[in-house]
Amino acid sequence: MVYYVIPTLSYMEPFEGANQQLLERTLDSIQKKFHRRVIVATDKDWALDYVKDMRVKGMPVSPEIVEQEGSYKDVLLDINSKMHMDGDDEFVMLSLEYPKRTYRNIRTAIQHYRKNPSAKNMLCRLPSKETPQKLLVETGDGRGEPLIEGEGQEWREEQFDDAFQHSHFVTITEISELPNLNSWLWNEDTIFFPIDIELTRVRTKDQLEE
Repeated sequence: MVYYVIPTLSYMEPFEGANQQLLERTLDSIQKKFHRRVIVATDKDWALDYVKDMRVKGMPVSPEIVEQEGSYKDVLLDINSKMHMDGDDEFVMLSLEYPKRTYRNIRTAIQHYRKNPSAKNMLCRLPSKETPQKLLVETGDGRGEPLIEGEGQEWREEQFDDAFQHSHFVTITEISELPNLNSWLWNEDTIFFPIDIELTRVRTKDQLEE
């Protein structure tokens, strides 16, 4: 069984008031015939009220997860602990921050996952605009520390490994694999679905209104 999970949590909200619009748009991207398999995991009463007259299941997230600002993994494990799902059931998690995501995008990602029968977990991938070997972390006073020590020689740039960014545009994981994933739902066996559309991750009001 496939369950669509929409984490709707105050501490993940990109700016005040954003989650209400983002939840509405995310639900609109899922065909109504699948609404009975949609779970809105939330710490807000307004979200539970919003879905109570739909076929969608509103599920309060455990208070300890909210207090600790838990990860996506924590939220999914919390859902599973309350619903006692089978190990071969799957979560399709949809982050709220992509309001332009369509059901066609979701379906295409699921099809990519199904083409890899040994896969138990999938994230999305985006081209990287930066070479990680050349990046530094700001340490203050005009100083910085390299992300990758000893690999930043620009004259060797053509030898650097290709890099890409991960995205939670669509995330798929088998329930049995959850304990083996890190906090942002990755391990060495994770496969990646390449996103081939222009993608905006909403972090500001202007981006939401585009």
